Amino acid sequence: MPRPKKLSRDKILDAAIALVDAEGLEALSMRRLGERLGVEAMSLYRYVGSKAALLDGIHDALLGRMQVEPSEGPWDDAVRRLARAFRALLRDHAAALPVFATRTATGPRALAHVEQGLAVLARAGLPPAEALATFQVIFAFVVGHSMYTFAPLDGGAEPDYGSLPADRFPHLHALSRLPPTDPEAEFERGLELLVQGLRHELTD
Repeated sequence: MPRPKKLSRDKILDAAIALVDAEGLEALSMRRLGERLGVEAMSLYRYVGSKAALLDGIHDALLGRMQVEPSEGPWDDAVRRLARAFRALLRDHAAALPVFATRTATGPRALAHVEQGLAVLARAGLPPAEALATFQVIFAFVVGHSMYTFAPLDGGAEPDYGSLPADRFPHLHALSRLPPTDPEAEFERGLELLVQGLRHELTD
């Protein structure tokens, strides 16, 4: 008689992430996850009590993989490092982007990154409420830009600005003569606007 498969919460979350990376978030179910692990779906509920708990676990486990340098040094450099590290994680796991757009940080690994970000912003001189609001703005920018760049919606028509009448849409029409935008440069531009805006607020 074969020995039962050894399970753990981390093993289940790793398998869930691999499934989402390979087949998309819509493919994630307890049944599919059980098949991937070679166990009955019901055996997973001992470790993750619901689909919502599984998604929360994926959120936390992925943030545990985020490679970020220490936050010492000037606060603005630390903000840039955190934002870039988060974007790199989202790029590598683009299929899981909706998880970050719909879940909040509740697990220990996710909360550790929130704590790190708040510490950087406190060092910049922001009081707690403003530090949290600023952190959320930066988080939303990274997630939103990453969804636009790494996980665009299927089936949407590409804009044809060149076909627009130039007398009614002069600025949009002019865009048709420009080269395609560089998402990396666009992200860096947006990040720098946030950092410089925060610096201006701190010194105003």
